Formats: sequence, structure tokens, C-alpha cells
Amino acid sequence: MKPETNAHHSYNSYIHQLKISEIMSYLQSLDIPFSYRSKILYNKFKLLKLTEVAPIQAYNEFLRLIAHETKDQHWCAKAGIAAPYHSYSPISEIFMSAKTLHAALIELNQYTDLFQGKTHTNIVIENKKVLINYEVSIFKPEYYKFDIEYSLFRLVSQIRERLGKDWIPDTFYFQYALSRKDKDNLKKIIPTHYEDNAKFNGISFDEEWLNAGINKKEHDETFIFFLKNHLNKLKHSSCMPESMSMKVQDIMYQHILSQKDISLSWVAAKLYISPRTLQRKLAKENINYSDILDKIRCDISIDKLVEEKIRIDSLAELLGYTDSAAFSKAFKRWTGSPPLQYIKKQGYHKA
Repeated sequence: MKPETNAHHSYNSYIHQLKISEIMSYLQSLDIPFSYRSKILYNKFKLLKLTEVAPIQAYNEFLRLIAHETKDQHWCAKAGIAAPYHSYSPISEIFMSAKTLHAALIELNQYTDLFQGKTHTNIVIENKKVLINYEVSIFKPEYYKFDIEYSLFRLVSQIRERLGKDWIPDTFYFQYALSRKDKDNLKKIIPTHYEDNAKFNGISFDEEWLNAGINKKEHDETFIFFLKNHLNKLKHSSCMPESMSMKVQDIMYQHILSQKDISLSWVAAKLYISPRTLQRKLAKENINYSDILDKIRCDISIDKLVEEKIRIDSLAELLGYTDSAAFSKAFKRWTGSPPLQYIKKQGYHKA
């Protein structure tokens, strides 16, 4: 199995309306206490046209916000497994028209990067087992964990359309750590084996399923040709315009925990441009460097405090603050509350 690597970069990564629309359809069936920030993102995503895409950073932020606001760390897995019941998908039509599951998976494989830029799936057959891994453009697997769960459970729901609603894979693989509680909660959604800290994100099942023609639907060949032609056009026309702020964010996310002095000059050097040029390019986007740095520090702080239960003094040192008092002051500026008060509220709201 080809492991996922950190060699990919998320420059120009995007999420396509086709994928977002399925998640939006699922959320419409729930009564969610949206925060101000998540409501803004939700409305922006709802307004996307069929040919449009959204920044991957906004998408991941939205998934994390919903997890915090619903207090359900595995809501994306539930959304993925429920997807066929909440929305129509042209991919499903193509998937169901293939003669065998193997042919259907090959068709599906062609459109992975249409749904989400800079992503890939690989199908490997080893020792009578089929391994399907989902590669995302990431620096750390934890950053994409909500999307990974959605995508893998969505894949299972897609396969179930052909093999039956009770079909389950032998194993789910995740590159990030899962607690015992995480595994128990995931088993309530699909009762199977879950392997964490794996070399890749994916699923496995017996090779014999590949030649199954169960539930194959008869479709008009002209209709399927039209769908494929339409999706191929979308694939070649969909891209996220390159922006300097996204490049800066990518570098910060990659180095902020290891580089104590993540100054504008240091980031500019990474981009092979002068600090003045970097400032000018950010100004054209109506963004300044300190705002980007604050947002990323805020995102990381919330994740570390809430999910990893890290000590405040340790987090302050990790993010390059002189002491916990300086960090707490900055955290209050970002969120409106000191760290401990913020945690007690359980009302996660990103700056």
C-alpha cells in the first residue's frame, strides 16, 4: 500500500460544490446551534454554484466548528454514511452503471480530485485483500481528520449501494490516533475493526467482492456518456485561484510548532520573495500578516486545549510566547474569553 506522504502541498487545494452540497444536505436534516462563524460559512457554501469551489481551509474550519458545536467528534462519519439518502450524485449514477464493483471503483477513482483538489485514491490488491487509500494534501493527518472520516464513510455508503446496506469493510485505517471512546463511537456507526496511527487512511475488504455485479443498474449509455463528459469538463475547469494568504497559511501550519520565530521575514524567505513584496501581495488581498498568524495560533490553541488537554504553560511555550500570561492575554483577544473560561463554556468559537 502506498502510504500517504507530507510531500503534497495544499496550494490551490479546494473543495468542490459537488462534495459540499452533500454535507449541506445532511446538515439540513439536523437541528444545529450554529455559531456566528459557522453560520457565515454555511451560508457561503450554500450559495456555491455547481461549477464553483471553496478554499480547503474554510472547509476544514467549518467541519471542526460543527464538531465543536454539536459536541460530536464523529459527525462527519455519520454524514458520510447517510449521504445517499440526502442528495443526488452524478458520481453515484456512474458508479451504479458499471458492470462490477471493480469497474465501479475505477470509475470513482477518476473523479476523486474533482470533489477535492490535491486528493487521490489508490486501489491495491494484496493477498486477496483490496486496499483503498485516500490521500489528502496535508501537513498533519489530524488537520484533515473530519474530512478523512467523511470521505471514507462516504465511500462505504457508495459501495453499499451495490453490495447492500449491511455490507461492511474488514478494517478502517486512520493515520491519526483514536482513543478507546473514539473507536467505540465509530463502531456504533459501522461495527468493524479500526486501526489508528496507520501508514495511510483507507479501508480494506475481501478481493472476491470486486467481481460482484450485485445491484447493477441499467442506464442509457447516452445518459452515462453525458454525465462523464460533464464531470470531465468540471474537472478541468475547477481550480482554486492561487492566493498569497493561502501560501502563507500553509507555511505557518507546517512550521508554527517547530519554528519559534515565525516572522514575516522568515516566511518571505520560504516563499523566495522579499518581506516588502509579501506585505504588498497580502495588502492586495486586504489581509495583513499578523491577522493570519493570530488565526492559526487561535485554531491550534483551541484544538490543543480541547482535544489534547494540553497545559496552558506548555501551549504558550509551544507557540512561542514568553509566558502563560502573554498567551492568555492573546487568547482572550482572539476568542473573548481566557483559556480556562473558554474551555468551561464548551462553546467553541474561532476568531
